[in-house]
Amino acid sequence: LPPLPSFSPPVCLTGLPGTVKTELFKALLRLLPAPSEIEVGSGYNPIPCQSYWYFTINASAAPSDLLIPFCGGKDILKNLVITGRKLAFLKGVPIYIADEVQHATASSTANTRLTQMLLSVGYLGIPFVFGANYSLIYRLMQRPDEDQQRLLADIDVLLPDDPESEDWIEMLTAQKRIAPDVFAFDPKKDGPAIHGYCAGIKREEKYLLLAAF
Repeated sequence: LPPLPSFSPPVCLTGLPGTVKTELFKALLRLLPAPSEIEVGSGYNPIPCQSYWYFTINASAAPSDLLIPFCGGKDILKNLVITGRKLAFLKGVPIYIADEVQHATASSTANTRLTQMLLSVGYLGIPFVFGANYSLIYRLMQRPDEDQQRLLADIDVLLPDDPESEDWIEMLTAQKRIAPDVFAFDPKKDGPAIHGYCAGIKREEKYLLLAAF
């Protein structure tokens, strides 16, 4: 058996909708190396290496769907976990990222399916990060204590930028460069007012600029 932990408690990245959790994941994936191969010597096949497994969840996703793309075919969930553990170790996969997990909670009865999804990935034994809105956290808090202890042990909250922060000002500065004759605001002077119109949520700020344009 692969020398991996029997269960890897996930890290949950949460926050309001539109606080660019998905964009943060995409930025991380751009930094990670592309798939490669390791030559181990004459007479041996090269070993494929992958720097991440990434899956975006939709409302129709089943627990097995999170493993099928990386295990080479369909099977019962238990066998997929066993195969996934072996392949993750063989390919040196350092992290599994699941995004938009809240979409798995489209109904009030989806908590069991959602929990099974997250636990199945945790049983791969590799570091695991999932992104979700607050609504998912509230649903998981309705689960038994043993599920909460496993799935909610490490929560990182992505908050909107401060209205006078360097990050907020730099974002507005970059956006103004797109159409400087149209966007006549001063990023530093008007930044707090723009922040107030959208509560610092970048998705809403984008819609605000589109409406202004």
